[in-house]
Amino acid sequence: MEQHFKYESLMKYCDEKFGDIKPKTVPDDISELVPQEIWNTMTKDKQKDLQETFGCYACEFWTATLLMIYRVLEESLRVHVEYDLKEKEVKNIGEIIDILRQHDYNENFLKKLEYYKDERNSFMHGKKRASPNEAKNMLGYLMSIVLEIYNIKP
Repeated sequence: MEQHFKYESLMKYCDEKFGDIKPKTVPDDISELVPQEIWNTMTKDKQKDLQETFGCYACEFWTATLLMIYRVLEESLRVHVEYDLKEKEVKNIGEIIDILRQHDYNENFLKKLEYYKDERNSFMHGKKRASPNEAKNMLGYLMSIVLEIYNIKP
């Protein structure tokens, strides 16, 4: 997979769109917060998860925000593996990484996924708490991964 996006421009987008989000300002339909190129690739379930993600973010539940982001990321990758790559049903991100490796995906990308898998486990089991900056950065990273998976040019 090649990168067709600039991470810095996505982070600027995140700063502009998410910087002032508070519980009273989260829209009922968050599709206006997410680039349409990304929103249109998501299943209804992923869209609902992303809505919950923004709710957690607005309430400053940083660890919950990260866990929801990881959930959306894993589901996006699962859909890509099962439908785009026509692979067997996968149960977790570890299996996803193994399959992507068999398809000769960029090793740096796979190492990032392994790092985030380990990070998710640390957050999930209470070994680590997330910061506001980590939550915002992961929102940007999530969008960049979805763009990369589907080779969408913003």
